[in-house]
Amino acid sequence: MPTDPAPPSSRDNQPGVERLIVLSDGVVAISLTLLVLQLQVPAAAQVPDSTSASELAAQLGKGADELISYVISFYVIAQFWLVHHRVFRRVAGQRESLAWWNFAFLFTITLMPGPRHDRKEQPAILGGAGVHPGKADGQGDDD
Repeated sequence: MPTDPAPPSSRDNQPGVERLIVLSDGVVAISLTLLVLQLQVPAAAQVPDSTSASELAAQLGKGADELISYVISFYVIAQFWLVHHRVFRRVAGQRESLAWWNFAFLFTITLMPGPRHDRKEQPAILGGAGVHPGKADGQGDDD
């Protein structure tokens, strides 16, 4: 009785797609975590009456633009992740080229903009998307 296993088929020589899925899940999870970490909760000193829900809501409302940015970014990343899983459910094995395409996909996820606390420090990339009038040169009000 031979103890050597049968030679693997060419399909068995391909690495499993599970590693790409796990890597992708990790990158998406970290990206979503970084998004939420950028949201600011007002300090207790900023809320005159800390027992008043309406005053807390008013303070939170001052950061509504950051919250809206967070929600949109979260939704877009979630949609990318769902499509990624739909595609990878059908993939049985992977080649190096698939891994590189997956890295390109993950690169786009990491570039997803989220809320920014200090608009002056946001880089002016993607056609000046990070440049804000009155803020780019450090002039203007500090809110």
